[in-house]
Amino acid sequence: MTAGYFALKGTSGFRDLDRRFLYQDPESVLNTRPHPLNLMRMLKGGMNDRTTFRNWLDRHVFEGATFASLRDRQHAPVLWINASDLYHRTPFLFNEETFAALCSDLGALKLADAVAASSSFPLVFAPIVLEAPATDCQQEFPAWMRRALGDPDTSLRLNAYARALAGYRLNPNLRYVKLLDGALTDNLGITGLSLARASANTPHGPLSAEDAVKLRHLIFVVADAGRAQTATWAETMDGPYIDDLMFALIETNLTSGLRESLDALTAAMQRWKEKLVQYRCSLPLETVRRIRGTGNDWDCRDVNVIVEHLAFVDLGEEVEARLSRIPTRLSLPREDVDLLIEAGRRAVFAHDSILDAVRKTRRQAGILEPLEVPVWSMGH
Repeated sequence: MTAGYFALKGTSGFRDLDRRFLYQDPESVLNTRPHPLNLMRMLKGGMNDRTTFRNWLDRHVFEGATFASLRDRQHAPVLWINASDLYHRTPFLFNEETFAALCSDLGALKLADAVAASSSFPLVFAPIVLEAPATDCQQEFPAWMRRALGDPDTSLRLNAYARALAGYRLNPNLRYVKLLDGALTDNLGITGLSLARASANTPHGPLSAEDAVKLRHLIFVVADAGRAQTATWAETMDGPYIDDLMFALIETNLTSGLRESLDALTAAMQRWKEKLVQYRCSLPLETVRRIRGTGNDWDCRDVNVIVEHLAFVDLGEEVEARLSRIPTRLSLPREDVDLLIEAGRRAVFAHDSILDAVRKTRRQAGILEPLEVPVWSMGH
């Protein structure tokens, strides 16, 4: 949701996200209460059908915008939104290559469809459904995908993703792609980065050669909304019962996957940094001067790659306990929304590595005013 709205609106337009979404009540159009009819809906795939939340987002937030709207906006960032393909048990990335495999046009897809698919929590929502082609449209598969399918040393994750893309077009029995929450297969949303690195034929890709030379700080911020344990069923012999058990199983799977993915991301970024340094240090000074405009103060090893995990635990036990009592819902009281926004700011400013990189970047850009670190009260 946040990524899609920022990509569409940019830095200035993004500032009304609280009014347009966070303070609104999307759950007013959803089935959320436990009663027999909703149980029957769950047995058929989800308490809410595949259009209700999508239609609400399209009307109230994205106003009919499609992926083509991003192409029309100058300097729009690259947007990676992931869902999970239930049939192949792989991430589904809303990008041009995926939709080329589907013989379809990503530009015609509404942003609300991608956001709804990415956030479709199992059983609460029925899967979002896309059509798969009945025949091969003859578009050539990208080089990285052919390598992944043919190289026995390709990672299992990348090979599975490549086989899924091929299956969309070549499997005659696959007529529909059914999508749920992206966290089921990629809780960090890094499939796009993995593919970009895999498809790159250079040590610096997906960065350009010029960006690799100019780069000083590369910051990955992982915003973890996971909550501390608040259940009480461990205090007794009985339980957890079906409702608690279902959510405990899902949260256990997501939490363990997040830890493994975060460790893998940190290791991958360290390897990428080493390749960037090797590339930068191999360049003749003439090339550096051409790109930077000067060879003064050039240090080929001066690349700072940061992976920071922002979580409630950064804010102390008392605050973490307060935040963990806030449920994971699409509609929250305004005071809880304000508290979470404030906590997010505090979590960012709690990491010295981020602040240090921002200060250095400001100095390099000629911004002389010191970075003001605000102080908030979390008493409410």
